[in-house]
Amino acid sequence: MNSMKKWMMIPVVTALVISGCSENSGSSIEEPDLNSNEIAIDAFVPKMQKGIDATTSTLASGISIYAYQTGEPYSASPFMKGTLFTKPSEGYWTSQPVMYWPMYPLDFYGFYPKSVAPENVAEPTKFSYTVLPDVANQSDVVTSFVGKQERDLVQMEYHHALSKVNFRIVSYANSGLDIAVNSIAVKNIPMSADFTYNTSATGVPDYYTVSNQAPVNPSTGISTLTEKTPLIIKGSTVNEASAPITGMYLIPHKLNNWAYTQTNAYPMTGTYININGELTGVTDYKGNIAIPIVTTEWQPGYSYTYNIIFGQPGGSTGGGGYNPDKPTTGGNKPEQILMPIQVSVTVDKWIDVSEPDINL
Repeated sequence: MNSMKKWMMIPVVTALVISGCSENSGSSIEEPDLNSNEIAIDAFVPKMQKGIDATTSTLASGISIYAYQTGEPYSASPFMKGTLFTKPSEGYWTSQPVMYWPMYPLDFYGFYPKSVAPENVAEPTKFSYTVLPDVANQSDVVTSFVGKQERDLVQMEYHHALSKVNFRIVSYANSGLDIAVNSIAVKNIPMSADFTYNTSATGVPDYYTVSNQAPVNPSTGISTLTEKTPLIIKGSTVNEASAPITGMYLIPHKLNNWAYTQTNAYPMTGTYININGELTGVTDYKGNIAIPIVTTEWQPGYSYTYNIIFGQPGGSTGGGGYNPDKPTTGGNKPEQILMPIQVSVTVDKWIDVSEPDINL
């Protein structure tokens, strides 16, 4: 917890974590012990922040492969069309039935999970995807391309198409607040989009162009992460933080955030974080807590962590967020949950007077 003392004290801090080192660099791969004509694949995914990300291990359950003759216009009848390749405990990804090399080179496109597929087989760089509202059912989406392969082990590096959103809940030092979290939701976001995979890109987020996010204006989608048992953070004399809560896999887009200073902001139509839980200690509150977001855009392949700090006296929300179910008088914004008690002190001036005569 000592590192928490060094944080900048603002209500929500956003940290970006980009896809980085690979689980398998491919630099020391040995030749597979396979029939020389059998198509085998070595697939790997650059690492992201730990969670339930697609990894080389999870891809072992099955990747969907489309293969096309190199140098020929792609058609709706490729050499392989959604062929499932799986990896045994040892070895490389191979298909059942076994696929064998033709007499010409192939371009390979890979998709995970296997439910992801090109809308038009003749355009394998384009696919659509819809995010499920319950985080427990969400999936990391990764795709890959490698061109002009011939009678060799096909090495495929997969890249993350979605944006990953994580959270950490903090009770600010000496705030006197205990926090219980039942669920965390991100509200008013798009849930589907069209993706185009850029086969010539060399880094994140350029592997994907994302378009036709829906719904956008206004966005009404909700992604919810529910705790099996309430997550408890006890107040202390130091900043007490939960472990990272990972992770939502959401549609990349430019955010239209709800802002607490915005006039006519109630009901809340922009994107915000909603925590359902309970605050106890110096104050008692139970219900929904709306937290403004300061991010302007979620990009493909990036991981965003929101540090939500309760009980921060200098925070613009009072370190307690807002009640999205109760507007203030006038109805222009939700009611602030924590209103820090502030005291204005004045002192009368001393007035000098002449010393009185005292006769004893």
